[in-house]
Amino acid sequence: LLDGVRTRIAQTADDGTGVDTVGELQALVSALSGALARLSAYTGSGSAPPIQDYVDAGVLGVNAPNVAAMNSALAVLSSAATDSTAEVQSTVDAYSAILAEANGAAADATPGASLTASQYAQVGAVIAGALAGPGLSLMNSAVGELDTTAVDTVAKLNALAEIVGRVLLTAAGGTPTPLLGVADLMALSITEATADGLAAIRRTIAGTADTGSEVDTIAELRALVVTGEAAASAARARLRAYTGTGTAPSVDDYENAG
Repeated sequence: LLDGVRTRIAQTADDGTGVDTVGELQALVSALSGALARLSAYTGSGSAPPIQDYVDAGVLGVNAPNVAAMNSALAVLSSAATDSTAEVQSTVDAYSAILAEANGAAADATPGASLTASQYAQVGAVIAGALAGPGLSLMNSAVGELDTTAVDTVAKLNALAEIVGRVLLTAAGGTPTPLLGVADLMALSITEATADGLAAIRRTIAGTADTGSEVDTIAELRALVVTGEAAASAARARLRAYTGTGTAPSVDDYENAG
C-alpha cells in the first residue's frame, strides 16, 4: 500500500495544497485503500469498477473508451495479482499497448515495436500469452489488422489465440478440433475465404512449412487463402467439364473441390 500512497501523493498538486492537512492525507489513503480493494476483488460479476477507482488507486491511462477492457483483465486475474498500484498499472499499460496495436487500416503508430507474450499474459490472456515464434507473430499481425472492438476483452484475445493455434496445427499437417473454418479466417480479418473453397484452403495451408514460418503474418495467410480459393474453383470447373473423354479429374481435384 505504501508504494501506492507515494504514487498518489506524487500525483497531487506540485504546490502541496492537496496534502497539506492530515485530513487530506487520510482521505487520500482511504480512497486508495478502498479503490485497490474493489479493483482486486472484481471477478466480472456485480458492479464493474469505474474510472474513479483507478484514479483513486493511483493508476494512470484508464478512460471511457478502455475501462471495460481493463475491467475484463481484472476479472480474470487473481486478487493477489491486482492488489497494488504497481500491479494494476502494469496490467493497464499492457492492455493499452494491445489496444494501440489494434488500429485496423490506420498506419501503425509503433512500427518498430511488437507485442510480447508477457503483455498478453499480463492482462490474463493466458492462451495468447503462451504463444511464441510464428504463433506470436501471427497473433500480433492479426491484432494489427483488427480494430479495438475485436480485442477489447480478454475472452476475445484468447479466442484469437485459439484460431492462431488452429492455423499453426493445420500448417503442421495436424487436425485441429474444431477444424479451421471460414469464421476463424474472418475473425482474423481475412474475408476472401468461402465454404466452397475451405477444403482447398486447408490443403494449401497444410502444404506450407510445418514450423508455421509461412503462415506467421496475415498477409501470408491471406495469400494462401486466395490460392486455395483459386484451386477450389479450378477443380470444380474440371469436374463439371469432364465428359468421360480426355484427362480425367485427379484425386487432388476432388479433394480441392471439397
